[in-house]
Amino acid sequence: MNSRPKLEIPRTKLENVVRALSTVCTVGLDLYAVIVRRRLPEVVPTHFGVSGIPNAWGPKWILFLVPALATLAYLAMMLVERVPHAFNYPVQVTAANAPRLYLIARRWLGIIDLICVAAFGVAFLALVGSPLNAAKGLPGWYVLVVSGSLTLAAVAMVVSLLRAGARSSRES
Repeated sequence: MNSRPKLEIPRTKLENVVRALSTVCTVGLDLYAVIVRRRLPEVVPTHFGVSGIPNAWGPKWILFLVPALATLAYLAMMLVERVPHAFNYPVQVTAANAPRLYLIARRWLGIIDLICVAAFGVAFLALVGSPLNAAKGLPGWYVLVVSGSLTLAAVAMVVSLLRAGARSSRES
């Protein structure tokens, strides 16, 4: 097994902005969950059909799995981005290209984290908004936008890594 360099690469401004946005979304979601908890009825919608209309109901405590999962995903991504040398890459990692590859992978993981946290936030707002008559459920575009955004981010990350790897091999 190849030993990849373990490097301390400073965070970029973009990474700091994305991390700040993810933090604000996560903390805001958790705070909103605490605030809205008492206003919710005991039985709330737990699933929405394709039309965005609730089609399953359950106890209100189940809604709080959404902010809990968002927080867990946020914390997991914070931990994972600290070990870019352990990631799978579509190109050979060398001492020469490791800094560039690690930075690209870390940047895209932050963006994917932000998309996930924002998706959890929108889902939670729809879930709690429906019983409070503040929303009519999840919008029809929700699944397409979330899955499309995650797919585009993952593809963009792989393409960026392939280009960086090709550039490194041309330079050596």
